[in-house]
Amino acid sequence: MYARHPPVTDPALLFCSRQVNDVEVNNVKPQKVVVEESPVKRPGVVQRLGSCLCGLVCGAGCLLKRVLSALVPSMATITTLPALAFMLAMPVVLNEMCTKSKCTVMELPSIPQKLQYYYDPLAIAIVLGFMIVQTLLCLVPLGRKVQPISGASVRCNGFVAVVLSLSVVPLCLYMDYNILVVYSKYRHVMATSLVIGIVLSLAAYIHGHYAPKDARNPAGNSGSFLADLFVGREVAPVVLSLDLKFVLVRIVCLAQIVINVLIVVKDMQGHQGQYSPTMLLASIMQIFYAANWIWFEDAYLTTYEYQRQGFGLFLILGDLSMPFILPIFSRFVLNHRTELEWYWLTAIALLNLTGYTMCRGSNNQKHAFRSNPSDPALARLESLPTAAGTRLLVSGWWGLVRHPNYLGDILIVISWALVCGFTHALPWVLVGLDVLFLVARTYEVEACCSKKYGAAWDSYTKRVKCRLIPKVF
Repeated sequence: MYARHPPVTDPALLFCSRQVNDVEVNNVKPQKVVVEESPVKRPGVVQRLGSCLCGLVCGAGCLLKRVLSALVPSMATITTLPALAFMLAMPVVLNEMCTKSKCTVMELPSIPQKLQYYYDPLAIAIVLGFMIVQTLLCLVPLGRKVQPISGASVRCNGFVAVVLSLSVVPLCLYMDYNILVVYSKYRHVMATSLVIGIVLSLAAYIHGHYAPKDARNPAGNSGSFLADLFVGREVAPVVLSLDLKFVLVRIVCLAQIVINVLIVVKDMQGHQGQYSPTMLLASIMQIFYAANWIWFEDAYLTTYEYQRQGFGLFLILGDLSMPFILPIFSRFVLNHRTELEWYWLTAIALLNLTGYTMCRGSNNQKHAFRSNPSDPALARLESLPTAAGTRLLVSGWWGLVRHPNYLGDILIVISWALVCGFTHALPWVLVGLDVLFLVARTYEVEACCSKKYGAAWDSYTKRVKCRLIPKVF
């Protein structure tokens, strides 16, 4: 809420106060100064009209901002609705842009508006069944236990879930069950997942109301319903000994694996059992990416997303959208591919492995250092003491750039787009969206680190000057 008489810092408010400041400053009247005429022409009518219009727009913006601030508890509420609409529309629009008949970003796709295109009882049963099974598999007493900041005992048995889930595919094929019914109801499955995301967000919001104060998210308890729903009232909620954020990431990664396997099955059925090297590489890279997160799922517990980001609509919808956004690369290859020569496929695979090595290596290095800074295996790495009482890693992967894991992620996504070629723009639009998101995330993370680590973070930024690309940015 604005104070009754706030200091003038907003550009729109500065415009509103400019006339007063120009007349008299500190009670000293301005002296008249005679200036000789110059040959420079005075602004014309168009320029003066433009200046007046700019002034009116700024003044109107100032007034509108004050009115909206009086009507709602937080300006974040106003930005939440467009953000929610964007997150719901993005996976639908992107998938409709690239269908079997056409793939273009030069025109808006025709979005089905009838409920029958999004609602299907079988799709609801498939999605709910998949989520329930994966949640139950998180409780299987296999794998080592890890206790994250949520306080719940987490079982790192993700690969057991991968093996059991993928074993269903050959079993269904052997029993002549039409497993591709999941792919044929792709839009219904996607819509169901998004609706479940909204319901889960509402449940998390209600659960946060009864959570202990020390478990609440400071940024998600502003008093504004929409803003807190979007950000999340808790960071890592626990229900019936289940860490919801951990379970959600497990479900999302497994869904991405299953969808890519189904894409390969559909491609082979359409080509009488023959496989395409280009199609296989496109799907294998995505399966490997998701399986990597599951294999090293304990490292997720020390990431910024897990430890800092609230469990709200933004995180939940963002995660549940990924199994339908990332496989767009594989679906593009399925419908519009150009078979690449072996040397191009080899080069793309090497780029993917380079990105993976950088992403996984830096994440594992950070996880090991946070888990046990005194580990003799990490003795060669340099670190700085921080105001938080911990030490900040400043060498190794983290001495190359300040966010080597994000740089590796960008290289991985570029390799996915390269398999699609350059005949269509959509794969590269997805690369651009990924880059924009990660660049924005760097600023968010660094603001948090600066506040947490103090002078140590300033020393680190002076030592490692680039965020993402060495000697560039």
